[in-house]
Amino acid sequence: MRITALTPLKNDPDRVDVHVDGRLRFGLAAEIVYSEGLRVGDEVTEARLEALERRDQGWRAREAALVLLSYRPRSAAELRRRLERKGFDAAVAAETVEALGGVGLVDDPSFAEVFVRDRVRLKPHGPRRLAQELRTKTSAKLGSSTSPTPGRAAPAPPAAPP
Repeated sequence: MRITALTPLKNDPDRVDVHVDGRLRFGLAAEIVYSEGLRVGDEVTEARLEALERRDQGWRAREAALVLLSYRPRSAAELRRRLERKGFDAAVAAETVEALGGVGLVDDPSFAEVFVRDRVRLKPHGPRRLAQELRTKTSAKLGSSTSPTPGRAAPAPPAAPP
């Protein structure tokens, strides 16, 4: 099999159509085409084409995650769910979230801090409600000693019966 054409898309300059043996095979990110050194006339195997498609799916998941993160911080669990809802495979979504966490773009402790601070300021609720909302956003479990609101002590445990 041979690459017969690499055609940039008119409406999306970051994407390139890859034609193999005269037929459109798939679209790829231009970044991947350049980094892989793909050229018209290159011989390719089915395994390499599949690897390129998997890499492109990861690239598209990363781009979708960056768009989601541009609106507001998100927890790792929330970002993973949103990517899966957008149609990305669970493994690709998990790899993407892990990679973004590795460069500091997804950070659950700082997300929790920002979330609680904003909730206290914009929609004040009690500590239990904040803890419940935070649990729905993250996969983390808040311990009973964790204070979900800055400057407030966690509720005291109930007194032992006499």
